[in-house]
Amino acid sequence: MKSKIILFLLLLLALCVRANDGSYFFSGNQLVPIGNTNVRIDKEILTIRLADDDYAYVDVDYTFFNLQEAQTVKMGFEAVNEDTGDAGFFGMDDKHSGHPSVYDFTVEVNGKVQSYKNLMAYDLNDDKGQKQPKLDYVNFPASPDLEPYIERNGEKIPVGVDCDSVSGYRTKAYVYYFEAHFESGINKVHHTYRYRMAHGIFMSYIFRYWLTPAMRWAGGKIGDFTLRISTAGKPRHFCIDTYGCLNGKVFKVVNGVGKVRDAWGYDKSAIQCELVSDSVVETVIRDGVLEMNCKNFKPTDDLWLYSADALIGADKRLKYRELADYYERERSLVISLEKQSAREGNDEWEKKVMRSLPYANRGYVFEDKKLQEFFEAKWWYMPDSSYVPSTDGFTTYELELIKIGLEE
Repeated sequence: MKSKIILFLLLLLALCVRANDGSYFFSGNQLVPIGNTNVRIDKEILTIRLADDDYAYVDVDYTFFNLQEAQTVKMGFEAVNEDTGDAGFFGMDDKHSGHPSVYDFTVEVNGKVQSYKNLMAYDLNDDKGQKQPKLDYVNFPASPDLEPYIERNGEKIPVGVDCDSVSGYRTKAYVYYFEAHFESGINKVHHTYRYRMAHGIFMSYIFRYWLTPAMRWAGGKIGDFTLRISTAGKPRHFCIDTYGCLNGKVFKVVNGVGKVRDAWGYDKSAIQCELVSDSVVETVIRDGVLEMNCKNFKPTDDLWLYSADALIGADKRLKYRELADYYERERSLVISLEKQSAREGNDEWEKKVMRSLPYANRGYVFEDKKLQEFFEAKWWYMPDSSYVPSTDGFTTYELELIKIGLEE
């Protein structure tokens, strides 16, 4: 958990100094009951697609069980303000138009599309964003005009103001609020949205998702929970922290090509990066899905997924780091270091590897024996003899790598 706080604080630091190398926008979340309920979650299938457009696409299928007679259930989706770590921007958005980083929000209950309202809720016990806030629905607005106050040094201050002048900030959440008709017994809910993923000083992308709010439903657990991570047919190399409730859970690649391993399978003493927990699953996927299934799942912790370049930290002198140990197609620290090294040292071998990386990432089998042996030694490399080399689908960053690799 200490490593999680360090990671988040670094993200907040990047925001506060307006750096271009770190941004936090939003964390995915569960649908939650507003108030007490006698409805439990019998089954949840959470599918997350990591797309090339920097968005995470979330699709959730719930099977709820209503322990009472047919009733109206007040439900909400809590979208914490994207500027949680940057006090100076509070109150500058249109508070009631929905979260600025959430798009295409939909909910269907028993096949019926639900309409919703955008309201606000506030955390009365803000812990500086280090974990998912506990929103106080006593102050849940009855109308868009209601603005709660906080007391600081004996002064009443509207929550929505720029709190930088009062030495602090408060977490607020855009709440997508609706009332759903639940029949007695089984009820099906389908929920979708997309949002911008964060990226950090050392990471190409960071995906965060609050699992713990599911415990607000009756029983405090999910009877049958399935987590699926899809890469939309694109190669991805990422890690998932498997601390707490995810510790010991089995992650496997299904319906495609990929690998999974304990990220600490190598010598820990060679790693100086403090940005990841002591329990990490490392995954490389191409045209596949990573899946975890658990019965009677009690989500006491939240989901942290991030690009594998996080494992090297910020120091290119780490003795574990070698050329192309990790590969991500955009904003990769590893690639940046290799570009700098190749330009400064004019190393022809590094240049050759660099211009070959995008093709190796897609499974190209090289005729050059030395180059092929080099990539076969990389854990993330998955050869595909059917792949015909082409720049179709290459990112701007990858095209730049090829260009640098061909420089005289």
